[in-house]
Amino acid sequence: MSSLYKRKLKSGEFWYGQVRLRDGRWKAFNTKCQSKRQAMEVLKSVEVAIANGGKPFAKLQPAVRQRLADVANLYLERRSAEWSPRTRPLHESTLRQFIEVTGNIGVTGVGREEVQAFTDYLVKSKRVTSNATINIHLRNLAAFLRWAKRHFDLRAWAVPDVPKLRAPAPKHRDFYSPDEASRLVSAAMGIHINDQPFGLYLAFLFLTGMRKRESLVLDWGQVDRRTRLIFLAPETTKAHRADTVPLTAELEELLDLLGWKASGRVFVYSADSGHVAACWNDAVVRAGVRRLKLHNCRDSFAVNHLLEGVPLAVVSRMLRHKSITTTMQDYAAFSMEDIEAILRRKKTTQEVGEFTTNILRAVHHSMELLVK
Repeated sequence: MSSLYKRKLKSGEFWYGQVRLRDGRWKAFNTKCQSKRQAMEVLKSVEVAIANGGKPFAKLQPAVRQRLADVANLYLERRSAEWSPRTRPLHESTLRQFIEVTGNIGVTGVGREEVQAFTDYLVKSKRVTSNATINIHLRNLAAFLRWAKRHFDLRAWAVPDVPKLRAPAPKHRDFYSPDEASRLVSAAMGIHINDQPFGLYLAFLFLTGMRKRESLVLDWGQVDRRTRLIFLAPETTKAHRADTVPLTAELEELLDLLGWKASGRVFVYSADSGHVAACWNDAVVRAGVRRLKLHNCRDSFAVNHLLEGVPLAVVSRMLRHKSITTTMQDYAAFSMEDIEAILRRKKTTQEVGEFTTNILRAVHHSMELLVK
């Protein structure tokens, strides 16, 4: 009758198996497993090999000595179903770089020195540019090591602590004031792409806070006046999930100027062409405002609403952030003291709705000039 027993060695406690060979002799062997469940599986495989007349001890691969590359492949295979399409490449990149730094050693050979070497490599690497990105790699590594210990039941192996780098102080998100935004929209109304005023597109960005890609692929079929919502497809959003944007009265008024249609793109610009960038640069020069990025229209939407006293939780939902923590990280630099300082520099109080009202006023005024 085959049996298992535990022995304590210098490298830890391991389960030994005892089986009866075909010639009647008893054979004791080290399963090299610290888990009884895994040792039982090894014992059964040896019994089957003996019964079939094979070599029972020729291909024993102890789990504790499996190489990092093999364990990493198993980890990616088992966990990939839980990750989004954007998450798997990040985990693959983390494990590939970790194996490059430490070599294809055994899992239990990973200790504090290997983790520190990987951290130093990330800090000095030209491919990694920020502490936030480094922390993502370190978090992925910690998840991998915890999974390996749990999956292979490596009780004698202590998972090394993975450090976390301190994130740099948040930078101010640059934005346009209501006056600057209205001047930009007015200047852009004189710029046309396929007979559509570019100012209407800028006004749309300022009023919704949508990203460039999301807005350029927007179809009229996604705008529902009955539910008063704009539906965004998963393949167009940054988080790759379906989302909605509220269809406000001001936004509905703007879309009326574009002319409602049953189908087709709302904006007739190509997302891959350089027309949008060229028109943006032209509008900045004509308006005589600071040259920021087109994405700063989204920041202007967020910051101006915060300046008007809109709660952070509401702004987070309008920006469609997955968590309010993301909003706090992006706009944490705008503390109450910062907001008060901005208002003092302006020497005026920004009223609720001033940002939206100024943009619509600029659109209508420009439309009247175009008609004349």
